[in-house]
Amino acid sequence: MDYTKSFQFLDVVSSIPTVIGLPLSLSANGTSTISINMAGKVSVKDWQMFDINGYMKPEAVVNINCIMAVHAGRLKSGVKVRNSFQSAAAVDGKLLIDGTKVVSVKFNMPKKNTEIFKVASEAFIISSHQTIKPKIEINKKKICSPEILGTSVCGEIQIPNSVSLPFASSASINLEKVDTYSVVLFDFKRSEETVEEKSIRSLILTFDMPGSRRDMRLATKLIIDEPGRSLRFSFHSPGIKVDATGKYVYTDQLKSTDLIVSVGGEDFMGMKADLRSEVAMGSGKHEPVFIITRRGVEVFSLDGTLHYVTNSKYGIDLTVKKIAQQPIRITG
Repeated sequence: MDYTKSFQFLDVVSSIPTVIGLPLSLSANGTSTISINMAGKVSVKDWQMFDINGYMKPEAVVNINCIMAVHAGRLKSGVKVRNSFQSAAAVDGKLLIDGTKVVSVKFNMPKKNTEIFKVASEAFIISSHQTIKPKIEINKKKICSPEILGTSVCGEIQIPNSVSLPFASSASINLEKVDTYSVVLFDFKRSEETVEEKSIRSLILTFDMPGSRRDMRLATKLIIDEPGRSLRFSFHSPGIKVDATGKYVYTDQLKSTDLIVSVGGEDFMGMKADLRSEVAMGSGKHEPVFIITRRGVEVFSLDGTLHYVTNSKYGIDLTVKKIAQQPIRITG
């Protein structure tokens, strides 16, 4: 769909007599154009699923022309100033929402720099029947923000050196692309399935900028498998890859957790914790085991026995290894 609307909002002409007998004419003319260009499709189902695919490009232009001149018969001398205001933006992409299970966003980046806003003023000299644009030296100043996701917001201002023509200036704000990617992707997926009355739940988050000069992919994955009594977690980012795998057992006799963390595909750290219990008729015995490894080498271990008879006797026998040259034993 294309929509364009143009209208004139200013049209003023005035003539003022001067002491030299020649009339001074003042005139101002203002026009504006607003346009919106859009295309795509929108699908909504039960207000739970949204599928939007398309683009929208709004643009606005305002022009104001002012003339101040002295008339002497057929001769005319004066100054003409042309002012313009421009603003443009564009949104192009795809949005998919399926309840709380799926959120997918695709944002197409512009292939070149985008001028968001610009205000400019040009000055002309009117001599007889000619309109002449004088040649003047322009000073330019430009400031840009730090690069964020391969883009920078830049502001530029142009000011003339000539004090006699201060109107010949401009200012603009631009979105400058400093990377080579053309698409920004974000995906969120959540799923759950039931096996033997137990659930397997997964959560996936992905952010990527395909075609970038640098690896910008971020991905996180979490899977909780109740039937298999396991947990898997992974995190991938530029320069680092972390994976964690864990298994657990939870019964009256045994509570156990086994966790392995790998970085860059190699085992980095491991942790194992066990607690075996025997409880009967007011007495009990617990056997804890706690082990930490680093790159496959054991760096800390604890094991032993805790036993008791309710309201009568309590005992402890623990051994700590790897933190000193000799094992440390705690009894009581």
